[in-house]
Amino acid sequence: MSNVRYLNLTREKRISGSIVPYEINIDGQWVTELNNGETINIPLDYSKHKFYMRAEFPGSISLSEGLVIPEGVFDHSLYCRHKAGLTKVKLWWEIDEHQETLNNQIRQEQMHNTAIIKEINTILASIEDGKIKFDEDIINDIPAHKRNIGMVFQNYAIFPHMTVRENVEYGLKLRKEDKNSMKKKVDEMLEVVKIEEYQNRLPERLSGGQQQRVALARAIVITPNVLLMDEPLSNLDAKLRIEMRSAIKDIQRHVGITTVYVTHDQEEALAVSDRIAVMKDGIIQQVGNPVSIYSRPSNVFVATFIGHSNLFYAKIYKSSNESGLIFKNGYKLEMDNLDNIEDGDKVIAAIRPEEFSLAKITEESMKAKVITKTFLGKYINYSLQFEDKEVIPEQPSIEYSQDSASLDKIYEVNETINLKPNPKKINVFTLDMEKSLIKGVKKYE
Repeated sequence: MSNVRYLNLTREKRISGSIVPYEINIDGQWVTELNNGETINIPLDYSKHKFYMRAEFPGSISLSEGLVIPEGVFDHSLYCRHKAGLTKVKLWWEIDEHQETLNNQIRQEQMHNTAIIKEINTILASIEDGKIKFDEDIINDIPAHKRNIGMVFQNYAIFPHMTVRENVEYGLKLRKEDKNSMKKKVDEMLEVVKIEEYQNRLPERLSGGQQQRVALARAIVITPNVLLMDEPLSNLDAKLRIEMRSAIKDIQRHVGITTVYVTHDQEEALAVSDRIAVMKDGIIQQVGNPVSIYSRPSNVFVATFIGHSNLFYAKIYKSSNESGLIFKNGYKLEMDNLDNIEDGDKVIAAIRPEEFSLAKITEESMKAKVITKTFLGKYINYSLQFEDKEVIPEQPSIEYSQDSASLDKIYEVNETINLKPNPKKINVFTLDMEKSLIKGVKKYE
Protein backbone atom coordinates (compact mmCIF):
# COMPACT_ATOMS: atom_id res chain seq x y z
CA MET A 1 0.00 0.00 0.00
CA SER A 2 1.54 3.29 -1.07
CA ASN A 3 1.53 6.53 0.89
CA VAL A 4 0.32 9.70 -0.81
CA ARG A 5 2.58 12.58 0.17
CA TYR A 6 2.55 16.19 -0.94
CA LEU A 7 5.59 17.97 -2.28
CA ASN A 8 5.27 21.51 -0.94
CA LEU A 9 7.07 24.01 -3.16
CA THR A 10 7.54 27.69 -2.39
CA ARG A 11 8.98 30.04 -4.98
CA GLU A 12 11.67 32.34 -3.65
CA LYS A 13 13.15 34.73 -6.20
CA ARG A 14 15.39 37.26 -4.49
CA ILE A 15 16.93 39.07 -7.43
CA SER A 16 15.38 42.49 -7.17
CA GLY A 17 12.62 43.28 -9.64
CA SER A 18 12.15 39.80 -11.16
CA ILE A 19 8.53 38.70 -11.54
CA VAL A 20 9.05 35.98 -14.16
CA PRO A 21 7.24 32.74 -13.18
CA TYR A 22 8.99 29.37 -13.09
CA GLU A 23 7.52 26.21 -14.59
CA ILE A 24 7.88 23.05 -12.53
CA ASN A 25 8.81 19.74 -14.15
CA ILE A 26 8.57 16.44 -12.29
CA ASP A 27 9.76 13.36 -14.17
CA GLY A 28 9.37 14.96 -17.56
CA GLN A 29 5.91 16.40 -17.00
CA TRP A 30 5.28 20.11 -16.73
CA VAL A 31 2.77 20.35 -13.90
CA THR A 32 2.39 23.97 -12.89
CA GLU A 33 3.80 27.49 -12.77
CA LEU A 34 5.24 29.04 -9.63
CA ASN A 35 5.30 32.80 -9.17
CA ASN A 36 7.05 35.01 -6.61
CA GLY A 37 5.98 34.22 -3.06
CA GLU A 38 3.57 31.50 -4.25
CA THR A 39 3.26 28.07 -2.62
CA ILE A 40 1.86 24.95 -4.28
CA ASN A 41 1.25 21.37 -3.15
CA ILE A 42 1.79 18.49 -5.59
CA PRO A 43 0.55 14.99 -4.62
CA LEU A 44 3.21 12.29 -5.00
CA ASP A 45 2.27 8.62 -4.72
CA TYR A 46 5.65 7.49 -3.40
CA SER A 47 6.74 5.49 -0.35
CA LYS A 48 9.74 3.82 1.33
CA HIS A 49 12.86 5.97 1.78
CA LYS A 50 12.99 9.65 2.59
CA PHE A 51 15.53 11.62 0.57
CA TYR A 52 17.25 14.88 1.38
CA MET A 53 16.90 17.45 -1.38
CA ARG A 54 19.19 20.31 -2.21
CA ALA A 55 19.00 22.97 -4.90
CA GLU A 56 21.40 25.04 -6.97
CA PHE A 57 20.03 27.53 -9.46
CA PRO A 58 19.50 31.26 -10.01
CA GLY A 59 17.07 32.44 -7.35
CA SER A 60 15.85 29.63 -5.16
CA ILE A 61 12.95 27.26 -4.53
CA SER A 62 12.45 26.21 -0.94
CA LEU A 63 11.42 22.56 -0.51
CA SER A 64 9.60 21.57 2.64
CA GLU A 65 10.19 18.29 4.42
CA GLY A 66 8.00 15.26 3.72
CA LEU A 67 9.24 14.23 0.27
CA VAL A 68 9.30 10.43 0.12
CA ILE A 69 10.22 8.42 -3.01
CA PRO A 70 10.58 4.68 -3.75
CA GLU A 71 13.54 2.64 -2.59
CA GLY A 72 16.24 2.38 -5.23
CA VAL A 73 14.94 5.19 -7.44
CA PHE A 74 17.50 7.97 -7.74
CA ASP A 75 16.70 9.69 -11.03
CA HIS A 76 13.52 11.65 -10.38
CA SER A 77 14.25 15.18 -11.48
CA LEU A 78 12.75 18.55 -10.72
CA TYR A 79 13.54 21.38 -13.11
CA CYS A 80 12.89 25.06 -13.02
CA ARG A 81 13.07 27.43 -15.95
CA HIS A 82 12.00 30.87 -17.00
CA LYS A 83 9.17 30.95 -19.51
CA ALA A 84 11.45 33.29 -21.42
CA GLY A 85 13.57 30.24 -22.22
CA LEU A 86 16.42 30.33 -19.72
CA THR A 87 18.48 27.20 -19.18
CA LYS A 88 16.78 24.58 -17.05
CA VAL A 89 18.64 23.76 -13.85
CA LYS A 90 18.24 20.43 -12.12
CA LEU A 91 17.31 19.87 -8.51
CA TRP A 92 18.33 16.51 -7.14
CA TRP A 93 18.06 14.44 -4.02
CA GLU A 94 20.28 11.78 -2.55
CA ILE A 95 20.18 9.11 0.16
CA ASP A 96 21.78 10.06 3.45
CA GLU A 97 20.66 8.23 6.57
CA HIS A 98 22.21 10.90 8.80
CA GLN A 99 21.09 13.90 6.80
CA GLU A 100 17.70 14.38 8.42
CA THR A 101 19.21 14.72 11.88
CA LEU A 102 22.04 16.89 10.68
CA ASN A 103 19.69 19.09 8.70
CA ASN A 104 17.38 19.56 11.68
CA GLN A 105 20.32 20.53 13.89
CA ILE A 106 21.48 23.03 11.33
CA ARG A 107 17.98 24.45 11.00
CA GLN A 108 17.67 24.86 14.74
CA GLU A 109 20.81 26.97 14.66
CA GLN A 110 20.06 28.78 11.43
CA MET A 111 16.31 29.27 11.37
CA HIS A 112 16.19 32.61 13.20
CA ASN A 113 19.00 34.20 11.20
CA THR A 114 17.41 33.01 7.97
CA ALA A 115 14.03 34.26 9.16
CA ILE A 116 15.47 37.74 9.69
CA ILE A 117 16.88 37.79 6.17
CA LYS A 118 13.54 36.58 4.75
CA GLU A 119 11.51 39.11 6.73
CA ILE A 120 13.69 42.01 5.59
CA ASN A 121 13.34 40.70 2.04
CA THR A 122 9.79 39.37 2.62
CA ILE A 123 9.74 36.76 -0.11
CA LEU A 124 8.67 33.75 1.93
CA ALA A 125 8.19 35.21 5.38
CA SER A 126 5.29 37.30 6.57
CA ILE A 127 5.92 39.86 9.29
CA GLU A 128 3.58 38.94 12.14
CA ASP A 129 4.60 41.66 14.58
CA GLY A 130 6.94 44.62 14.90
CA LYS A 131 8.39 46.98 12.32
CA ILE A 132 11.33 46.90 9.93
CA LYS A 133 12.79 50.32 9.12
CA PHE A 134 15.31 51.58 6.60
CA ASP A 135 16.42 54.79 8.29
CA GLU A 136 13.01 56.17 9.34
CA ASP A 137 10.98 54.49 6.59
CA ILE A 138 8.82 51.53 7.63
CA ILE A 139 9.04 48.86 4.90
CA ASN A 140 6.61 46.22 6.25
CA ASP A 141 3.98 46.87 3.60
CA ILE A 142 6.30 47.68 0.71
CA PRO A 143 6.38 44.86 -1.89
CA ALA A 144 9.70 42.98 -1.89
CA HIS A 145 10.66 43.99 -5.43
CA LYS A 146 10.26 47.68 -4.52
CA ARG A 147 12.40 47.65 -1.40
CA ASN A 148 15.70 48.24 -3.21
CA ILE A 149 17.52 45.41 -1.44
CA GLY A 150 20.65 43.64 -2.66
CA MET A 151 21.08 39.94 -1.83
CA VAL A 152 24.16 37.71 -1.86
CA PHE A 153 23.44 34.00 -1.49
CA GLN A 154 25.40 31.16 0.04
CA ASN A 155 25.38 29.29 -3.30
CA TYR A 156 26.18 32.44 -5.38
CA ALA A 157 22.96 32.08 -7.49
CA ILE A 158 24.55 33.60 -10.58
CA PHE A 159 23.09 32.72 -13.96
CA PRO A 160 25.15 29.92 -15.57
CA HIS A 161 24.26 30.86 -19.16
CA MET A 162 25.27 34.52 -18.76
CA THR A 163 28.76 36.01 -18.83
CA VAL A 164 30.15 37.86 -15.84
CA ARG A 165 29.19 41.22 -17.36
CA GLU A 166 25.67 40.02 -18.23
CA ASN A 167 25.18 38.76 -14.66
CA VAL A 168 26.24 42.10 -13.20
CA GLU A 169 24.02 44.00 -15.68
CA TYR A 170 20.96 41.91 -14.87
CA GLY A 171 19.43 44.04 -12.10
CA LEU A 172 20.06 47.25 -14.00
CA LYS A 173 18.34 45.87 -17.10
CA LEU A 174 15.28 44.96 -15.04
CA ARG A 175 15.22 48.55 -13.86
CA LYS A 176 15.48 49.74 -17.48
CA GLU A 177 18.72 51.61 -16.84
CA ASP A 178 20.01 53.75 -19.71
CA LYS A 179 22.69 51.85 -21.71
CA ASN A 180 25.43 54.42 -21.23
CA SER A 181 24.73 54.73 -17.53
CA MET A 182 24.57 50.93 -17.18
CA LYS A 183 27.92 50.46 -18.91
CA LYS A 184 29.55 53.05 -16.67
CA LYS A 185 28.14 51.49 -13.48
CA VAL A 186 29.05 47.94 -14.49
CA ASP A 187 32.59 48.94 -15.53
CA GLU A 188 33.11 50.65 -12.18
CA MET A 189 31.71 47.71 -10.21
CA LEU A 190 33.80 45.13 -12.08
CA GLU A 191 36.85 47.18 -11.16
CA VAL A 192 35.78 47.55 -7.52
CA VAL A 193 35.38 43.78 -7.04
CA LYS A 194 38.46 43.06 -9.17
CA ILE A 195 36.89 40.85 -11.85
CA GLU A 196 37.10 43.13 -14.89
CA GLU A 197 39.50 40.72 -16.66
CA TYR A 198 36.87 37.94 -16.39
CA GLN A 199 33.90 39.95 -17.66
CA ASN A 200 33.39 37.84 -20.80
CA ARG A 201 33.69 34.46 -19.07
CA LEU A 202 30.84 32.15 -18.15
CA PRO A 203 30.54 31.22 -14.45
CA GLU A 204 31.70 27.65 -15.09
CA ARG A 205 35.16 29.04 -15.91
CA LEU A 206 35.43 30.93 -12.60
CA SER A 207 36.68 29.83 -9.21
CA GLY A 208 34.37 29.89 -6.18
CA GLY A 209 35.85 33.16 -4.98
CA GLN A 210 35.45 34.77 -8.41
CA GLN A 211 31.82 33.61 -8.59
CA GLN A 212 31.14 35.15 -5.20
CA ARG A 213 32.66 38.42 -6.41
CA VAL A 214 30.25 38.33 -9.37
CA ALA A 215 27.31 37.79 -7.00
CA LEU A 216 28.53 40.67 -4.84
CA ALA A 217 28.93 42.98 -7.84
CA ARG A 218 25.43 42.15 -9.10
CA ALA A 219 23.92 42.90 -5.70
CA ILE A 220 25.78 46.19 -5.21
CA VAL A 221 25.57 47.68 -8.71
CA ILE A 222 21.87 48.52 -8.27
CA THR A 223 22.87 50.77 -5.33
CA PRO A 224 20.58 49.09 -2.78
CA ASN A 225 19.51 50.72 0.47
CA VAL A 226 20.54 47.56 2.32
CA LEU A 227 22.72 44.62 1.30
CA LEU A 228 21.79 41.18 2.73
CA MET A 229 24.45 38.46 2.82
CA ASP A 230 23.36 34.96 3.89
CA GLU A 231 26.48 32.95 4.83
CA PRO A 232 28.22 34.04 1.61
CA LEU A 233 31.56 32.32 2.33
CA SER A 234 30.40 28.95 3.64
CA ASN A 235 31.00 27.16 0.30
CA LEU A 236 34.60 28.34 -0.01
CA ASP A 237 37.73 26.60 1.27
CA ALA A 238 39.49 27.96 4.37
CA LYS A 239 42.19 29.98 2.57
CA LEU A 240 39.71 31.56 0.17
CA ARG A 241 37.31 32.42 3.00
CA ILE A 242 40.02 34.46 4.69
CA GLU A 243 40.85 36.22 1.42
CA MET A 244 37.17 36.98 0.71
CA ARG A 245 36.60 38.31 4.24
CA SER A 246 39.02 41.14 3.56
CA ALA A 247 37.62 41.68 0.07
CA ILE A 248 34.02 41.95 1.31
CA LYS A 249 35.01 44.36 4.08
CA ASP A 250 37.00 46.56 1.68
CA ILE A 251 34.21 46.57 -0.92
CA GLN A 252 31.52 47.32 1.65
CA ARG A 253 33.47 50.28 2.99
CA HIS A 254 34.17 51.53 -0.54
CA VAL A 255 30.48 51.55 -1.53
CA GLY A 256 29.22 52.54 1.93
CA ILE A 257 26.10 50.33 1.96
CA THR A 258 24.57 49.13 5.24
CA THR A 259 25.02 45.35 5.22
CA VAL A 260 23.31 42.60 7.22
CA TYR A 261 25.70 39.65 7.22
CA VAL A 262 24.53 36.27 8.57
CA THR A 263 27.18 33.75 9.59
CA HIS A 264 27.74 30.96 12.10
CA ASP A 265 31.51 31.36 11.85
CA GLN A 266 32.48 33.40 14.92
CA GLU A 267 35.91 34.28 13.56
CA GLU A 268 34.31 35.51 10.34
CA ALA A 269 31.85 37.64 12.31
CA LEU A 270 34.66 39.26 14.28
CA ALA A 271 36.71 39.87 11.12
CA VAL A 272 34.11 41.53 8.87
CA SER A 273 31.75 43.32 11.25
CA ASP A 274 31.45 46.83 12.58
CA ARG A 275 28.65 45.68 14.89
CA ILE A 276 27.59 42.16 15.83
CA ALA A 277 24.21 40.92 17.04
CA VAL A 278 24.42 37.54 18.80
CA MET A 279 21.16 35.58 18.79
CA LYS A 280 19.90 32.56 20.72
CA ASP A 281 16.49 31.00 20.08
CA GLY A 282 15.42 34.07 18.12
CA ILE A 283 16.31 36.50 20.92
CA ILE A 284 19.16 38.99 20.63
CA GLN A 285 21.60 38.39 23.49
CA GLN A 286 23.98 41.26 22.83
CA VAL A 287 24.73 43.94 20.23
CA GLY A 288 28.12 45.62 20.09
CA ASN A 289 31.38 46.04 18.24
CA PRO A 290 33.58 42.94 17.84
CA VAL A 291 36.00 43.96 20.61
CA SER A 292 33.27 44.50 23.23
CA ILE A 293 31.40 41.34 22.22
CA TYR A 294 34.55 39.25 22.63
CA SER A 295 36.13 40.95 25.65
CA ARG A 296 32.99 41.89 27.60
CA PRO A 297 30.14 39.47 26.78
CA SER A 298 26.81 40.20 28.45
CA ASN A 299 26.12 36.60 29.50
CA VAL A 300 27.62 33.11 29.47
CA PHE A 301 26.03 32.19 26.14
CA VAL A 302 27.82 35.04 24.35
CA ALA A 303 31.07 34.27 26.21
CA THR A 304 31.05 30.66 25.02
CA PHE A 305 29.50 31.23 21.57
CA ILE A 306 31.97 33.92 20.50
CA GLY A 307 35.36 32.31 21.06
CA HIS A 308 36.14 29.82 23.81
CA SER A 309 35.62 30.48 27.52
CA ASN A 310 36.47 28.17 30.43
CA LEU A 311 33.75 28.27 33.11
CA PHE A 312 34.56 27.98 36.83
CA TYR A 313 32.52 28.07 40.01
CA ALA A 314 33.50 30.92 42.32
CA LYS A 315 32.26 32.99 45.25
CA ILE A 316 32.38 36.75 45.83
CA TYR A 317 34.34 38.18 48.73
CA LYS A 318 33.77 41.82 49.57
CA SER A 319 35.01 44.07 52.34
CA SER A 320 35.28 47.80 52.86
CA ASN A 321 38.53 48.08 50.92
CA GLU A 322 38.64 45.21 48.43
CA SER A 323 36.62 42.65 46.53
CA GLY A 324 37.20 39.70 44.26
CA LEU A 325 36.69 35.99 43.69
CA ILE A 326 37.42 32.88 45.68
CA PHE A 327 37.60 29.78 43.48
CA LYS A 328 36.58 26.32 44.68
CA ASN A 329 40.21 25.30 45.30
CA GLY A 330 40.62 28.32 47.60
CA TYR A 331 42.54 30.49 45.11
CA LYS A 332 41.77 34.15 45.78
CA LEU A 333 41.74 36.75 42.98
CA GLU A 334 41.36 40.43 43.77
CA MET A 335 39.24 42.39 41.25
CA ASP A 336 38.38 46.09 41.21
CA ASN A 337 35.87 46.05 38.34
CA LEU A 338 32.97 44.06 39.82
CA ASP A 339 29.48 45.58 40.04
CA ASN A 340 26.21 44.74 41.84
CA ILE A 341 27.81 42.16 44.14
CA GLU A 342 27.43 41.11 47.74
CA ASP A 343 29.83 39.17 49.93
CA GLY A 344 29.20 35.44 49.59
CA ASP A 345 27.40 35.59 46.21
CA LYS A 346 27.91 32.45 44.15
CA VAL A 347 29.01 33.30 40.60
CA ILE A 348 30.43 31.90 37.36
CA ALA A 349 33.91 32.99 36.26
CA ALA A 350 34.62 32.84 32.50
CA ILE A 351 38.32 32.72 31.59
CA ARG A 352 39.49 32.60 27.98
CA PRO A 353 42.51 30.39 27.18
CA GLU A 354 44.73 33.44 26.57
CA GLU A 355 43.66 35.06 29.89
CA PHE A 356 45.70 32.58 31.91
CA SER A 357 49.39 33.13 32.64
CA LEU A 358 51.91 30.74 34.16
CA ALA A 359 52.46 30.98 37.91
CA LYS A 360 55.58 30.08 39.82
CA ILE A 361 55.43 26.97 41.95
CA THR A 362 55.81 29.15 45.07
CA GLU A 363 52.83 31.37 44.12
CA GLU A 364 49.19 30.77 44.87
CA SER A 365 47.59 29.48 41.69
CA MET A 366 45.03 27.25 40.02
CA LYS A 367 46.50 23.80 39.39
CA ALA A 368 45.55 21.54 36.47
CA LYS A 369 46.82 18.45 34.66
CA VAL A 370 47.73 18.61 30.96
CA ILE A 371 45.50 16.24 28.95
CA THR A 372 46.57 17.16 25.41
CA LYS A 373 49.10 19.50 23.81
CA THR A 374 48.72 20.98 20.33
CA PHE A 375 51.39 23.13 18.67
CA LEU A 376 49.74 25.76 16.43
CA GLY A 377 52.72 27.93 15.47
CA LYS A 378 51.96 31.21 17.21
CA TYR A 379 50.91 29.42 20.36
CA ILE A 380 50.60 26.03 22.03
CA ASN A 381 47.11 25.03 23.05
CA TYR A 382 46.73 22.81 26.12
CA SER A 383 43.61 20.91 27.10
CA LEU A 384 43.47 20.76 30.90
CA GLN A 385 41.82 18.81 33.67
CA PHE A 386 40.79 20.54 36.89
CA GLU A 387 39.05 19.00 39.87
CA ASP A 388 35.39 18.34 38.99
CA LYS A 389 34.14 20.58 41.78
CA GLU A 390 36.01 23.56 40.32
CA VAL A 391 34.48 23.68 36.83
CA ILE A 392 31.02 23.79 35.28
CA PRO A 393 30.22 20.26 34.04
CA GLU A 394 29.81 19.20 30.38
CA GLN A 395 32.11 21.82 28.89
CA PRO A 396 33.70 20.83 25.54
CA SER A 397 37.17 21.43 26.99
CA ILE A 398 39.16 23.54 29.45
CA GLU A 399 41.99 25.24 27.58
CA TYR A 400 45.11 27.34 28.06
CA SER A 401 47.00 29.05 25.20
CA GLN A 402 50.72 29.56 25.69
CA ASP A 403 52.41 32.19 23.50
CA SER A 404 55.20 30.57 21.47
CA ALA A 405 57.22 33.80 21.45
CA SER A 406 57.75 33.69 25.22
CA LEU A 407 58.29 29.99 25.82
CA ASP A 408 60.35 29.11 28.87
CA LYS A 409 58.93 25.63 29.09
CA ILE A 410 56.67 23.39 27.02
CA TYR A 411 54.46 21.22 29.20
CA GLU A 412 53.95 17.57 28.38
CA VAL A 413 50.85 15.42 28.78
CA ASN A 414 50.13 14.45 32.43
CA GLU A 415 52.33 17.26 33.82
CA THR A 416 50.86 19.64 36.39
CA ILE A 417 50.57 23.27 35.32
CA ASN A 418 50.13 26.28 37.62
CA LEU A 419 48.02 29.12 36.24
CA LYS A 420 46.88 32.61 37.26
CA PRO A 421 43.84 34.35 35.65
CA ASN A 422 44.21 37.97 34.57
CA PRO A 423 41.81 39.95 36.83
CA LYS A 424 41.55 42.78 34.28
CA LYS A 425 40.43 40.45 31.48
CA ILE A 426 38.25 37.68 32.89
CA ASN A 427 34.44 37.92 33.02
CA VAL A 428 32.13 37.17 35.93
CA PHE A 429 28.44 36.27 35.65
CA THR A 430 25.52 35.59 37.95
CA LEU A 431 24.99 31.95 38.88
CA ASP A 432 22.10 31.66 36.40
CA MET A 433 24.62 32.73 33.70
CA GLU A 434 22.32 35.49 32.39
CA LYS A 435 24.01 38.73 33.55
CA SER A 436 27.53 40.12 33.64
CA LEU A 437 28.84 41.45 36.95
CA ILE A 438 31.64 43.49 35.34
CA LYS A 439 31.31 47.27 35.45
CA GLY A 440 30.32 48.99 32.24
CA VAL A 441 29.16 45.94 30.28
CA LYS A 442 26.30 46.86 27.94
CA LYS A 443 23.84 44.45 26.38
CA TYR A 444 23.06 46.86 23.54
CA GLU A 445 25.57 49.38 22.23
